[in-house]
Amino acid sequence: MQIRLVRGEEYSGLIRDFKRRLKAETQRLSLSPTDAQPPPTLPSAELLSTEADDEDEDANEARPIAQYLLATTEDGSEVMGIIEAFFQDQMREGYHEMGPEALVRALEARCDFSKLAVVETVYVLPRFRRQPVYLYLYLAMSQLFRELGAQGSLCVMRDSVAALHRLYLSTGGHLIATFQDLEQGAGEGQSTMAAYYFDLETLCAHPRLQRALRNCHLDMELARDTYNWKYGPQEDEDEAEAEAEPEQP
Repeated sequence: MQIRLVRGEEYSGLIRDFKRRLKAETQRLSLSPTDAQPPPTLPSAELLSTEADDEDEDANEARPIAQYLLATTEDGSEVMGIIEAFFQDQMREGYHEMGPEALVRALEARCDFSKLAVVETVYVLPRFRRQPVYLYLYLAMSQLFRELGAQGSLCVMRDSVAALHRLYLSTGGHLIATFQDLEQGAGEGQSTMAAYYFDLETLCAHPRLQRALRNCHLDMELARDTYNWKYGPQEDEDEAEAEAEPEQP
């Protein structure tokens, strides 16, 4: 297995396909009881990793703010899985723009806002799931974000399933809140959202980290260039300045 950091725009079709696969799988399954006791379901929420008014297809597109790691077979002929993540401060200005309040409080107690990474997508093709592809991708992304200054990572999933619940807990995640997906609207069988927090210092001390990094190629220049891309006010200010500039004769 090889893992490498890539530009999302160069793999937009693959990313779109993997996101659709992930959504289709999670929609077929529902969360079943586990031994873990989840915290109380919160009354309201907005998606933490996507804008509330995004269309489904927009959410499937590669994000210019995101870091993408691809896991491929040793010869590079097949992509086995992907992971997509970004810093929360690339999307929002502070915890005050996130919700629900109880989850925000849980995050504030664990991580500075500017040091919080969000894992938007992790997907491994079914035929490769007997190999440690998910673990190696998550460990490699944790190492990348630690080098960029992150302290913790957050994963929020729709229609959480028992298998994912066990997977995140076994990787070192902490289920800090569950809440209803209000985007579906009342009376539509709202699905439960589950938020998992990962301490990156702990993950980077994982006994299999070095094995995960053995065939991992992290282009830190590309990573820093991607991190400097932000949504929000700065982007709006840049566009306003460009529109204000007079055209040259």
